[in-house]
Amino acid sequence: MSNIKKRLSSLSPKQRALLELKLKKKRENAGRTERKIPKRSGEHHNPMSFAQRALWFADQLDSSSAAYNITIAIRIKGALNVSAMERSFNKIILRHEALRTTFKNDKGNPVQEIFPPFHNPLPVKDLSYLSPEDGERAVQSLLMEDGKRPFHLAQGPLIRTTLLKLDQEEHVLSLAVHHIVFDAWSMMVFLQELQQFYTKYSLEENVQPKELLIQYADYAAWQHERLESEHIQSQLSYWEKKLKGVPSVIPLPMNRPRPKVQTFQGKRLYFTLPEKLIDELRTLSRKEDATVYMTLLAVWKTLLYRYTGQEDIVVGSPAAGRNLETENLIGFFVNTLAMRTNLSGNLHFREVLRRVRKTALQAYDNQEIPFEMIVDALQLERNPGFAPLCQVKFIYQNIPGMDLELPGLDIEFLQTDTGTAKFDLMLDVTESPKGVGGRIEYSTELFNDETIQRMLNHLITLLQSIISNPEQPIGALPMITEEGKKERAMKIKKKEGFKKKNFLKNKPKAVTISNEQLVTSSFLDPSIKIPLVMQPNSQHINLTKWVVGNEEEMNKKLVEHGGILFRGFQTGSTDEFEQFTKVITPNLLNYHERSTPRSEVSGKVYTSTEYPADQFIQMHSEMSYSSNWPQKIWFYCVKPADEQGETPLADNRKVFEILDEKIKEKFMEKKVMYVRNFGAGLDLTWQNAFQTDDPGEVEQYCRDANIEFEWLENGRLRTKQVCQAVEKHPVTGEMLWFNQAHLFHVSSLPKETRESLLSVVSEEELPRNAYYGDGSPIENEVLEMIREAYRQALIVFPWEEGDVLMLDNMLIAHGRNPFVGQRKVVVAMADPYRK
Repeated sequence: MSNIKKRLSSLSPKQRALLELKLKKKRENAGRTERKIPKRSGEHHNPMSFAQRALWFADQLDSSSAAYNITIAIRIKGALNVSAMERSFNKIILRHEALRTTFKNDKGNPVQEIFPPFHNPLPVKDLSYLSPEDGERAVQSLLMEDGKRPFHLAQGPLIRTTLLKLDQEEHVLSLAVHHIVFDAWSMMVFLQELQQFYTKYSLEENVQPKELLIQYADYAAWQHERLESEHIQSQLSYWEKKLKGVPSVIPLPMNRPRPKVQTFQGKRLYFTLPEKLIDELRTLSRKEDATVYMTLLAVWKTLLYRYTGQEDIVVGSPAAGRNLETENLIGFFVNTLAMRTNLSGNLHFREVLRRVRKTALQAYDNQEIPFEMIVDALQLERNPGFAPLCQVKFIYQNIPGMDLELPGLDIEFLQTDTGTAKFDLMLDVTESPKGVGGRIEYSTELFNDETIQRMLNHLITLLQSIISNPEQPIGALPMITEEGKKERAMKIKKKEGFKKKNFLKNKPKAVTISNEQLVTSSFLDPSIKIPLVMQPNSQHINLTKWVVGNEEEMNKKLVEHGGILFRGFQTGSTDEFEQFTKVITPNLLNYHERSTPRSEVSGKVYTSTEYPADQFIQMHSEMSYSSNWPQKIWFYCVKPADEQGETPLADNRKVFEILDEKIKEKFMEKKVMYVRNFGAGLDLTWQNAFQTDDPGEVEQYCRDANIEFEWLENGRLRTKQVCQAVEKHPVTGEMLWFNQAHLFHVSSLPKETRESLLSVVSEEELPRNAYYGDGSPIENEVLEMIREAYRQALIVFPWEEGDVLMLDNMLIAHGRNPFVGQRKVVVAMADPYRK
């Protein structure tokens, strides 16, 4: 071991945190020219910084939101000097102009207005008359209420303090500040000055802090000039190149479709990481020349990859945005860096960490460009339903001094929740002298509480798996512990035993029971009407027997809802599943003109698509690449995967509604051309696709289906077929997005696979590809907008053993999430529709 490594290993956690902070600041300042921020000449109205302008514009759209409130709650035990506390707050407000700033529109120009010093009283709310239990409930309620109360940016003040008195020796301090004048580093400055001033005032001593040479408004004015320099323009060029063709959204498996307008409703789930795990994480980081921040970011990206199957992962992460001139100021300096990493190539974790480390170092070197300026330069779609570029964030806070020590008092920081979430998902990890913990902040518009709890469990288990074996491919790293698997198996066994016990206990009785009494209908989520869930009121109802006589009603409900999930019935085998489907529709279909590898299980029941478990199968309606397709499709979950493996759904009516009118018009006019090459050893053979060894049968099929065909050397076959892009539902008359252009197109392949293929074959010889019907190329940005429309319409729920899902194949598209462990889902199709 080198001397440097020996010295590093001997550092305490606090010393290491200080070192990492200094190294990070050194990296953040790398490449910057020496600069001096001039002091303003005392103007009353000053320009906002770029970051402030973004929050101001957001507030103009919705001034009732508390999404950008920063809150802190501190329990204080001991003889608190309330007067000294109030004087300390006012001293801080006096020192920092940012806390005396309001924001308004001055003849079309957004400006910040700084007010002279004023006295800000510290209200005391007396709760001492309540019992201890009622007092605690009142504290939690008041903290939530204070955190949810919006600020008025044009009126101010944008800081709010309240002292909740539980008794003479116990108080809770509530602090709320708007993000437009405050950030995490500002919190450290605030706490340090509060500690310094309270200590002096409580002893009746004078406070003479070091003078602040500049204020935040000086920085904001200087930033506008700075952004015109050549050095900054070169940084912008870096981001334009780095983020070219970036996916607009991470396709997270959500419990509910994304609303058209984001309302920022959210929750926080707090956690603490075991000390041993953190020590091992530090060791792994040192071995790879990385910081703990980089390693945790790599873990978070690995989890996102596992959840989405997407290899191109962009996560927003803040940089402090400060230097020596600004490190003692309160203000909104933080800047979001879009950390983009490609995880293709069946990587092991060490390689993921190396890629993330490289991305982070490059981002630090180009961090001065405001995030909002990058979004504008990229001309990204502005959608009111989600944040541009980064919907998922990662924060790692190890700022020394983020603590508070007041003489004669015991201090405890409390967990707070404003009931809001600025992003779809945010992992916020904090390192303090007491250990490492954090929170997941999530949009409750998209996710259920249990989904995020499961995600947290997966994250911690994944972290443990990485530390145990960082050389293992990230697609195979366990996310469920052995204990978790055993617990799940016990639950299934207990459930089956309960069913059997009930079945044996219940003796047949000659009674008449209505269908409503036997089976009830509901929804997985009250706000989502897809799928309709049918569940038995008794454990021993056989699905096949129950559906006899209810076929017409089920078909009616299928058209009404698009999908029906039969959950909790006795469906003990694939044969029983097949019998059930034949009650609904007697004649099942053969899987002809195949596009994916499948095996026949029994009769006309097939395995689900046999692609590798780590791949995400994009949303599609079965055989919508053809001129004939099944109108009904069933899925039967014989065994759910250990992790993930959901079959996400999307309403094709909603996809059609979301898409831009110009895109729809062009596809309706031109349609879609599918080009396929069979027999090159890269995809299905024509024998497999058409289920025959006779070329004559293939030719006749192609003629009947208006498919152009061409026999090539070595027995290879090329086909071209122009099909619909949009279809009208034969029963409801609704317009549907109904094609597989986005799935057949070469851009759907992982980057490395695509590049590897194109290095050995021409585009014309690719196994499959899609074009407009006239043969012209489909623009990549159009394909991404189509995929985005599916993502916005996504509905995801976990499989349970024995589930049967029936879909109207025209109304509802489906896909498959990556999974770990054994997964068995079988499929049947019926009701052919021919053009």
